[in-house]
Amino acid sequence: MKLITKDYLLLQLAEFFEGDSSMADEWLHTPLPILGGKRPTDFTDTEERRQRLLDIIGEMRFGEMA
Repeated sequence: MKLITKDYLLLQLAEFFEGDSSMADEWLHTPLPILGGKRPTDFTDTEERRQRLLDIIGEMRFGEMA
């Protein structure tokens, strides 16, 4: 299983936003209901929480979120 580092998470986020760093930064710093009103940037401290963010990015990528 691949170690989910903060760098890997940021690469996936950059890919999702097609290299638009301002959009990625805005997403990281915007409170999200799916995270209980917390910001994604607050979820980068552990691998488990980074996995949660990757799951959310995957849901956004495949249109599974409202």
